[in-house]
Amino acid sequence: MSSIFISHSSSDNAIARELERRLERQGHASVFLDLDPEKGIVGGQSWERTLYRKIRACRAVIALVTDDYVKSHWCFAEIALARMEGKFVFALKVDPLSPDTRMPSILTEKQYIDLRSDPEDGFNRLWRGLRRVDVLGVKGEWDPKESPYLGFDSFQEKHAPLFFGREDEARAGVEMLERGSPGLIMTLGPSGSGKSSLVRAAIIPRLRRLEDRWLVVEPFRPGRDPFAALASALFDTFRRYAPDAAKSIGNAERLAERLRAGRGESQTQGDGEQVSESADDRPMRDDERVRRLMVQLAELKESSAPADPDDPFVNFLDWTIEDLRKMTDLPVRESRLSASGAATALIDVANDLRRLSDRNDARVLVVVDQFEELLGEGAAASDAEIFLRFLRESFEEADSPVVILGTMRSDFLGLFQRHPVLRGVDYESLSLGPMSTQGMRRVIEEPAKLGAVELEPGLTDRLISDTETPDALPLLSFTLWVLWRDFGDDRLIQLSEYDELGGLHGAVVREAEALVSRGDKDALRRAFLAMVRLDDNGRFSRKAVAWDSPDLVPVHPLLEQFVARRLLVVRSDGDTRIVEVAHEALFRTWRLLRDWLDQGRSEVLLTQQIARDAIAWEESDHEKDALWRGTRLLQARELLKRKKLDGIDKEFVKKGLQRERLIKGSIFGTAAVVFVGLGALTTYAFNAKQEATASALAAQMAEREMSNTYEEMVTKILPVVRPKQAAPGPISVDKSVLQLSPTLEHASFGESLAILGRYGAGRVLAVAHDSFVAEEPGDNRLFLDFGLKWLTVGTGVRDVLYTIGHCETVSESGNPATRIAVTTIRDLGYSVASIQDLAQLDVRDSTGVVLIVGNAWAAFAEAEIDAVGEFVANGGRLLLVGLEWSWDQYRHPGGFDPCRFNPYSASRSKETERYPMNALGRQFGITYEPGTIVLD
Repeated sequence: MSSIFISHSSSDNAIARELERRLERQGHASVFLDLDPEKGIVGGQSWERTLYRKIRACRAVIALVTDDYVKSHWCFAEIALARMEGKFVFALKVDPLSPDTRMPSILTEKQYIDLRSDPEDGFNRLWRGLRRVDVLGVKGEWDPKESPYLGFDSFQEKHAPLFFGREDEARAGVEMLERGSPGLIMTLGPSGSGKSSLVRAAIIPRLRRLEDRWLVVEPFRPGRDPFAALASALFDTFRRYAPDAAKSIGNAERLAERLRAGRGESQTQGDGEQVSESADDRPMRDDERVRRLMVQLAELKESSAPADPDDPFVNFLDWTIEDLRKMTDLPVRESRLSASGAATALIDVANDLRRLSDRNDARVLVVVDQFEELLGEGAAASDAEIFLRFLRESFEEADSPVVILGTMRSDFLGLFQRHPVLRGVDYESLSLGPMSTQGMRRVIEEPAKLGAVELEPGLTDRLISDTETPDALPLLSFTLWVLWRDFGDDRLIQLSEYDELGGLHGAVVREAEALVSRGDKDALRRAFLAMVRLDDNGRFSRKAVAWDSPDLVPVHPLLEQFVARRLLVVRSDGDTRIVEVAHEALFRTWRLLRDWLDQGRSEVLLTQQIARDAIAWEESDHEKDALWRGTRLLQARELLKRKKLDGIDKEFVKKGLQRERLIKGSIFGTAAVVFVGLGALTTYAFNAKQEATASALAAQMAEREMSNTYEEMVTKILPVVRPKQAAPGPISVDKSVLQLSPTLEHASFGESLAILGRYGAGRVLAVAHDSFVAEEPGDNRLFLDFGLKWLTVGTGVRDVLYTIGHCETVSESGNPATRIAVTTIRDLGYSVASIQDLAQLDVRDSTGVVLIVGNAWAAFAEAEIDAVGEFVANGGRLLLVGLEWSWDQYRHPGGFDPCRFNPYSASRSKETERYPMNALGRQFGITYEPGTIVLD
């Protein structure tokens, strides 16, 4: 893309050529000039469309303003388009230009540079201006003693010289903000795409150079108290832009009080300097009725004032307004009132910042990092909703100087759009896709130059090759940091040293495992479980926790070492020290941690459910019906015993247990009256029997509760795991993702991606794609984990059988996409074996044993079908995996034939008349159709 577009009249081609040559000498090689034979418009192109596209793609426009330029409607259109697209415009006055020529109205006087009287001085002004708007990008020096790679750490503003690979996105972000509307810009991308780094190290440094246009509030994360976090960021911003006047706003705590009050005011002191003041300093300051009355009286005076200024009515209004002003110390300022009665405090503070920094025309950018914390668990739901409404009112207010720039994971976009406070909000999004190969190369090589480090030829290509997935960017950064730390002393990093680390994943594992061996592994496991949460898709994400959390205190020394190695990060949230996992890539690459998380998944989910319902209980004014009971309460009691709960969560569980004891006490008290005459022995026997019955009932309820939990997790995981292109054609889900049925014998549902239900004493789980049980890496492990847990819950059996010899598309042979996930299933703690003749199934002792049928294309014998039915009815578990449309498409001679690739099926032929999986599933009411399952 061309960085600079030269807008000129065709009469001024010679001047345009001279400007292009001068720009090239200044290092601006990317210049578009429409008469350039290489970079200009070639014959046959639509020049209007090309000009439009080039202006949209450029960074800055330089207009050569002459008499002919001013007369040209097309030249005017170019400038108008540039202004509309948020481009930087420099207007050069050059001859021939008459003194009485009227300049284009859309250009301001500040944009003109006069080259006529002193060309060299004018060009120097132009070069300074281009540097100021950063056409060439952010450049800077770096201390070679410091690592030019940051590991898992996010880039901060001071790291701008090291930030490479996202230059186009950075420029697009600045242009989006420069356009001026809407007042909310969201930077979106998946975990690991570098959203925060882009904003902090690329967009903000560029805006800092536009001193007259932007005042940038220090970026902040909402955390547990978003008002306090914003206040702290604003206070630091005052100290940056108006250090001499910063004292006038008090401190961050005082500023937070002012923000929470919902509006802010200023008052004038002796020398006429306006300073901010908290709402608590004036007793009538928060009375909205007084403010509204003052404004209405002022409007009445203005609209109905008679010609005589001494009119008694006018005097009465003046005296009344003056008395009210003295009582409140509030000036009458109609412009600061919103439609609801008062503009937000943020607008007041922003105007104070503009005035005290002497930048009255600048816009104030508020940067909210990790915006999703306002949509989930980062703040109490009610506080987050209040803060979101506060932000929205601030940037939607007419003539507000406030602009919000947020960063957010793209998987929260749906929640963002559905949020009641944000519904219908006008916003633009800057989306980050996978980084290009050329961008990756710059990420690797450019920081090395700044750090005076040489990379062995071939290392960059190897690193790029190993960076296979979009979320591997953090792993790349971490590996480069370890390479620099361990092998950078000689200023040369070699391929052999990269191999010594074990590649991208090996670097992380080596660092983590070295620390685990030094401490209490079980205590460290509990600490990491405290630092994670499960999202709505059943995936683990990091959770910030207080450093003094009970689960963390026993391993503080070890956690400090994790921080030193950049695997954990520590920050402050108000007065609280907070710690969190440096990046979620750690969950995927460190096998030991992944195992810990899988084993503790139920506990994490239970903890989150307690936290959610505890907040609801508190908001219901401690309504008794909002307390837990039964099995869930028994599970929560175990967490309480192990000191896993604190605060409102602990109180919520304790109150539930107290209520349960009161109810039980009432029941057993009645029983004691009835049986009081039977004597101590009888009473003891009765109580013992009751305890046994209660224990059995509790066990049944616990099994039912866990079964429901696994059903819930399977439901959440299925849409995530659903393969996009494991075989030709799309996967369609016509009505629902999952159908649940207490008994499959009498169920009747529509089409679905999966069927899950009970049959006799057994259970059946059927899914409409064979890749769900393939070894192919990805999220299949989640499905298998919870699918098998649901199938076997309460049995204690860990035995899995899978069929061979029926031309299964998922078999023991083939690549990972078509090989049955034996390794994964064994890793999950199950014993695995194959079975060829299903008629040989042990149907008498089948309780809890899982049978997997992986999309068979050869017919089953009637004896096999009957055996499977009896197997399930007597307590066996069946996992059916089918893909009917692929069989239908390739069943004819000459089509794909899995029998040829399966050594156990070499003597078999694929069925061509009826889909074999339907013959097996018919006794359960299950029918596979193209892309779906129908439960009859």
